Amino acid sequence: MTVTYRLALLALPLALAAGVRAQSAATPQAAPAAPAAPDQNVFKLSEFNVSSKTVGYSASETMTGSRINTPIVDLPYSIVNLTDEFFHDYGINILDENMTYIGGLTGINIGGSFNLRGFGSTSQLRDGFYRLGRYGLSNISRVEIIRGPNAAIYGRSSPGGMINFVSLQPSKETQQNLMLLDGSYKQQQGALNLTGSLDKDGKTYYVAEFDQTSRHYTGQYDAIRNNEDFVAIEHDFDDSSHLKVSAEYFLQIQHAPQNAAPLVSVARTATPDNAATSTAIGLDMGLASINPYGPNSELNRGSTTYTATYDKAFNDVWSIRTGLYNFRARRWDFNQNTGWGSITIPANGGPVTSSRGSLPSRGEIMEDGGGFQQDLLAHYFIANHTIENNTLFTIDYNDYYRWDPTWEYSVNNDPDITAWAAPRTVTLVPTSFAGGTQYMPNATVAYFPHWYSLNKLTLLSANPTATSGAVNGGTLTRRRTNSIGGNLRQQMFFWDQRLIAYAGIRNDTVLFSQRDYTVPFASVGVPGNPAANTAGGSVVRRYEHQNKPNMGFSYAVTKDKNLRVYGSYSTAYFVDQTSRPAVIAASTYAPFTARGFDYGVKGSYFDQRLNFTLGGYYDKEYNVLVTDTVEQPPGSGNYVSLQEQDGDQLVRGFEFDLNWAVTDSFWIGGSGAEVNALYTNLGSAFPEARGRSVQNISPENGSIYSKYNLSLGKFGAIQFNPLVTYVSSTPAFSGSQGDTPTVNKTTGVSSITSHTDQWKIRYPSFILWNFDITYRLPQINPHWDQTISVYFNNIFNKTYLKIPSGTLGDGREIMVAYSLNHHRAR
Repeated sequence: MTVTYRLALLALPLALAAGVRAQSAATPQAAPAAPAAPDQNVFKLSEFNVSSKTVGYSASETMTGSRINTPIVDLPYSIVNLTDEFFHDYGINILDENMTYIGGLTGINIGGSFNLRGFGSTSQLRDGFYRLGRYGLSNISRVEIIRGPNAAIYGRSSPGGMINFVSLQPSKETQQNLMLLDGSYKQQQGALNLTGSLDKDGKTYYVAEFDQTSRHYTGQYDAIRNNEDFVAIEHDFDDSSHLKVSAEYFLQIQHAPQNAAPLVSVARTATPDNAATSTAIGLDMGLASINPYGPNSELNRGSTTYTATYDKAFNDVWSIRTGLYNFRARRWDFNQNTGWGSITIPANGGPVTSSRGSLPSRGEIMEDGGGFQQDLLAHYFIANHTIENNTLFTIDYNDYYRWDPTWEYSVNNDPDITAWAAPRTVTLVPTSFAGGTQYMPNATVAYFPHWYSLNKLTLLSANPTATSGAVNGGTLTRRRTNSIGGNLRQQMFFWDQRLIAYAGIRNDTVLFSQRDYTVPFASVGVPGNPAANTAGGSVVRRYEHQNKPNMGFSYAVTKDKNLRVYGSYSTAYFVDQTSRPAVIAASTYAPFTARGFDYGVKGSYFDQRLNFTLGGYYDKEYNVLVTDTVEQPPGSGNYVSLQEQDGDQLVRGFEFDLNWAVTDSFWIGGSGAEVNALYTNLGSAFPEARGRSVQNISPENGSIYSKYNLSLGKFGAIQFNPLVTYVSSTPAFSGSQGDTPTVNKTTGVSSITSHTDQWKIRYPSFILWNFDITYRLPQINPHWDQTISVYFNNIFNKTYLKIPSGTLGDGREIMVAYSLNHHRAR
C-alpha cells in the first residue's frame, strides 16, 4: 500500500465532511431536550468515574489512561476508544480477530491475546482489573486502548499497550430493551437489557444484560454458541460516595473449531549453498475451508467474575477508590491436535499426502485469580492558586493460579485409534478455489470415530511407573504468579492549563511459584528440594523487582486550547503468563521490558465535535526470548543451542484517529496506523534474522466509518452506516522460521546452511466493506421505540485469512435484527 494511498485513506473522512457541509445546514436537527427538573439528590461526579458524554462513537473522557477521570485530549500519549454503539450499529456480536478497526490493533481473540503497536500480549483489562480474555461484547459499554508503554500504570503490560473493556454502567433511567437477530451462517441472537432505579429516591440503580448468540462458520461442522450474562448494582450514599458491585458469567461452546491455513512448500534439489529440500511458497486457503477435526471435537471457554468498587471524596482535596475482583476461567478441548499439517508439493506437481495427528488429546487450562486496587488522589493548588495539581498514589495486588492437565490415549491398539489410522491420511490434489488453485482433498474427509471416554485416556504424568490405560495422579504444570506494586504519579497544570505536565514511577515485585513440569530442570529458590532435577519434581520460586519511570507533557499551542502538542517517555515490563517453568528457572531469565517515546498533536474543534490525534512513536523491547549458540562447558569446543532472554525488538510508526460529529445527524470517523516492527536481535544462532519483520504484526491497518440519520417525519427515520476496514499483508512466521544454522566448531559462529524462505510467507492483505441500514418505526407511544436493522458484512465476498490465527474469514453475510425498547424517565 503506497504512502499516497494511505494518506488518502486517512484523509477521506475530511473530504466527506467537506462535501456535506452545505447539506448539513438543511439537515433537520433534533429538538432540544426539555430542561431537567430540579433534583435534590444531585451528586458530584467522582474523580474515579467518567461521564457518558460521547462524540460520534468515541467517549471524550477516560479513566484507562491515567486511572482518574481525564479528558482524552489532555493526555500526553495516544488513547482511543469505541463505544458499544459502534458494535451495535455494525452488527459486531462476537469478539474475534476481525476487530481490526483501530489502527495498530489486530489479532485480538476471546482467549485474551492481542497484537498492539508491534508487540503481543496475553492479558487484558476489564474495568481496570486484569483479565485473561473470555469476553462477550453484549455487556461492554466501550473498548479503550492505551497505546505504548504508558499502560504500565497498571503494572505488567505489553510494550505495545493495553486494552480495557469497560462494563455496562448502571443507570437511574428505567429502560428495557429486547433484541432478536437472524442471519447468514445460521446466526441467531437474543439479548435482553434492563436498567433502572431500585428505590424511589434513585440512590440504588442497576443494569442487567442477558445474551445468547449462536452461529456457524465456513467449515462443515464449525459452530459456536455464546452465553453472556452480566449484572451490576450501584448505590449513592448521602456523603456522595459510591459503591458498585457486579457479576459476570461467560460461556463459549465451540464445536469443531476452525483450522489455520497450512504452509505450502514445493520440493527442490539441495545445492551446495542451500541444503534445504523444499521452498515455502504460500498458505493453503482452500484447505482452511475444510474442517479437519469433525463432529467429535471441541474448543470451549468459560469464566465467572465478581468485582466491587467503592469511591469517596473526603473533601475538595482528597478522594479514594478501592476495588476488589475475583475470577475463575476455564478452557477445555478435545481432538484439537489433529489439524492439517504443512504440505510439500512434489516437483512434478502431483498429488500430496497429508496425515493428521495420530492421538487425539483432551486438554484443560484452569485459571483462578483475583486482586485488589487502591487509588488515593489529592487535588490541590499551589503558587497562589496558579498551579493545579493531581497527586495519585496507587497500590495493586494480583494473584494468578493456573493448572494445565492434558489427557491422551495411552493404548495405541485401542479400537478407536486403530480405526483412525487409515482415514487420517488424505490425498490432496490441485483444486480451483476463490479464483486460484489450492490443494484440497480428492475424496470425502473421514474423522475420528468417537467422543472421548475417560477410562481410555491417561493424564500426562511425570511418574514413570504410571499404568498405561488408566487415569493416574500425574499433573502437567502448576504455576502461580503474585504481584504487588505501587505507583506515584504527579500531574501539574500551568498557565491556565495551557501546559499539562506529569511524571511518575511504578515499583512492582513479582513472585513466581511453578512446579510439576514434565521436563526436569534444576530447581530454583527451594533449597534442599528432594525431588529437584526430576520430571514433575522440579520447583521454581523466583522474585523479580521492577522500577519503571514515566513522564510527559501536553501544551496548547493556540489560545483557545483547541490544538495541543504532546510528548512522553515511558517504560514498562511484561510477564508472559504462558511462560514455562524451565524458562523461569533459567539463570538468564528476565521479564520483557520496554521503553518508548510518544509525540504528536491533538485537536478539538467546533465545540469538541471534531477530535483527532496524529502521533508517532518509537518503542523498543528487551529480554526477548531468542536462540543463542553457547559453548558448554566453556573451552570445551562443544556448542549447543539455548533459549535465552537477550533479544531485542524495535517498533516505529505513526497513528491517526478522528471522530467528527458534523451535525447531530451525521458522524464520520476513522483510525489508521503504520507499524514498522523489526527483530533487531533474534539470537546468535540466527544471524540473518536481524532486521526482518516481526511475526503476526500487520504493518498497516485501519478503518473509515460514518453514520447518517435521515428523518422521515411521521414515518420514522432511517440510519445508514458504512464501514471500510483495511489490513495489509502480514508476516505469518518468525524471522528465523525455515533457517537451519550450522556452528563453526572453532569459532562458535553460526551460519545458515539451509533455508526454506518460510519467514517470507505472509497473510494476504484484505479490504472489507460493511453496510448497515436501520429503520426506526414511527412511535405509537412516546415510551416505546422499535427498530429493524439489516446488516451487510463483507459485501464483496472477499476471501481472506484472519490474523494471526490464519483461519478463514467469513464470506458475504446478511443479518436482520429487530429491537424493541421501552424507556421512562425517573
